[in-house]
Amino acid sequence: MTHILVLTSSSRKKGNSNLLAAEVVAGARKTGHEVTVLDLARMTIHGYRDCGACEGPSSAGCAIKDDMATVYPALLAADGVILVSPISWCNLSGQMKQCLDRWKGITPDREHNPLRGKKIGAVFSYGDTDVLTSGCANAIKSL
Repeated sequence: MTHILVLTSSSRKKGNSNLLAAEVVAGARKTGHEVTVLDLARMTIHGYRDCGACEGPSSAGCAIKDDMATVYPALLAADGVILVSPISWCNLSGQMKQCLDRWKGITPDREHNPLRGKKIGAVFSYGDTDVLTSGCANAIKSL
């Protein structure tokens, strides 16, 4: 059985992004996948500090004490990750961006990257009919 981690990041509990996430989760479970959902908008995740504590193969990991302590083990345990975010100001939500920046805490260098080989997908919601005007294309490039 494949284990999928779904990271949502909309501040609107009943917004379009969370509706899309619910469909993704239902479809994955229907096809036999194990799914864990973490709602980043309801978590405390501080910004990346570039403090160097996570660098090198013998590091103890991220020095910042917050809810990434929940995200990291879920991320490592997953076979695949699906990012679900509204597009705001031509990019991912701030909550999603904070989380992605902090992935550095478990990827100390190119040789020791536990995320290598994991499949990652993304689902975005945006309020325009044009992917360029909406900022979605920019968000995809930022990944």
